[in-house]
Amino acid sequence: MPPIQIISIFFCPKCPNKYLMRILDYEVRNEQDENPYNSQFKKKAKKGFTLSFQLYCENCKALDFVKISNMGWQGGTHAEALARVSE
Repeated sequence: MPPIQIISIFFCPKCPNKYLMRILDYEVRNEQDENPYNSQFKKKAKKGFTLSFQLYCENCKALDFVKISNMGWQGGTHAEALARVSE
């Protein structure tokens, strides 16, 4: 079986037509041998990590960053996550 290919797509929050942003660079911001939430769940993460990506919109020239981590919120619903963000 071929390996699974994961493609990340980020859309420009400034462009009305949601132009696709390019990933210019990435950085490993944090990496831990053990995920701090493993004790709370049956399925264990191999490690803890935080990655950041520098994004650029060719259409409007917007420059942005996004962070992806498995050491933050670890459960709940979409509505609960949105409520936490707006607090």
